[in-house]
Amino acid sequence: RTTVAGVSHAEPSPSGEALLYTVDVNGDEVYALETLPESGLRCDAVDAIAAWGRSDRECYVLRCDATGRPARLLVRDDTTTERLVLEEHDPRFRLDAPLRDCASGSTTFVVASRSRNATELVRIENGDAVEVVLPRRPGRTVEGVDVAGGRVYAVSEASLCRVDDSETTTSAPCADAWALDGVRATSDAHKTAVVVFGIAKSDGARAAWLASEGNNNKASSTTWSRLALPAPFTDVEVRDDLRDHDSASCLVELASPVRFPRLTRWRFGGEQPETVISLGDDDYPGCDDAFEASLGYERRVEPTHNVPYVLVTSTECHTRRRHGVVLRAYGAYGATHPTALDPATLALLRRGIAVAIAGVRGGGERGPTWRAEGRGAFAKHRSARDVAAVAKDLGATFSKVGAWGRSAGGLAVGGAVHAA
Repeated sequence: RTTVAGVSHAEPSPSGEALLYTVDVNGDEVYALETLPESGLRCDAVDAIAAWGRSDRECYVLRCDATGRPARLLVRDDTTTERLVLEEHDPRFRLDAPLRDCASGSTTFVVASRSRNATELVRIENGDAVEVVLPRRPGRTVEGVDVAGGRVYAVSEASLCRVDDSETTTSAPCADAWALDGVRATSDAHKTAVVVFGIAKSDGARAAWLASEGNNNKASSTTWSRLALPAPFTDVEVRDDLRDHDSASCLVELASPVRFPRLTRWRFGGEQPETVISLGDDDYPGCDDAFEASLGYERRVEPTHNVPYVLVTSTECHTRRRHGVVLRAYGAYGATHPTALDPATLALLRRGIAVAIAGVRGGGERGPTWRAEGRGAFAKHRSARDVAAVAKDLGATFSKVGAWGRSAGGLAVGGAVHAA
């Protein structure tokens, strides 16, 4: 193709020798699937997310209905033959792309069907939907799923659910988590390790916990231990979009309000992860040693009106009331606002302007209830009130407070300005 509006999804093949990706050709969010090198898997009018099948000659694609809802899952081979695997008839639910079992040689996949307040998980074997492993139930949503050695692991709010051929068991909640939103399981002949990702209550950071099922191997007896991050990083998040085919490790992103993000492969072989891609000690772009040493931050988990926010400053910002602060907020779709250092933040800090990142209602900073309180047109005033509350708190320290919000964040920031 000569030009495309954007590339949405890319995934390496099981052998690592091919690449599958989807492109928005005309900007109308109707996608085409392509591969490198080119093959018969190529097709048009599919959803943005696709997945490789059992080999480099097979893939799973989602076809949408007239409303744009992914409703039909098909398996396609390199002879352009397609076969229906699963169809979702309930218009409230939409299908996700299948997720592969990380065990070597496995032909097991799991696909999720989701609505706003329920999730169903279906097991696929050899290209056929064979059983519902987690039935849809109103009020039970699943934020993250992984498959290891035939076992399906899912996370819902602050609990880990394990589903296998004989049982469905749910762990005791992780006491230190507002919510869990990602899970990675590794399995070999000797041990299964499950690492769960979410937001810690103790400091508001994005964290990871090792979920140990104990000697009886029951999810109901799960104990949680938080994994320590290498200094100076404070946040960790699993990269679902960069899932690889190494069954003994997973790709995560490490970040900090005073460090640029770093992509790392972690091997979970015990209580502490082993970093197998070195982070190194190189300076991040545009920062000299003196400025790096002057950067600092505080993560306010219980400030005014209980709105969590991160405040990042530098030496140039420390002459208080002479410099301003820029407040960033989003507050929608249960997403957490990134707190990692970025070039825009760095440019402001160099000019003596502090940066605050607020986790207002509608976002995921404090779990499903926090999200629900700011979801929908009739609740966005709460997001705006949170922005105003943080701005007032910052105004006690800084002479000038500016605010920045993009997309849904613009509603929260604009609402706060309008009400001021």
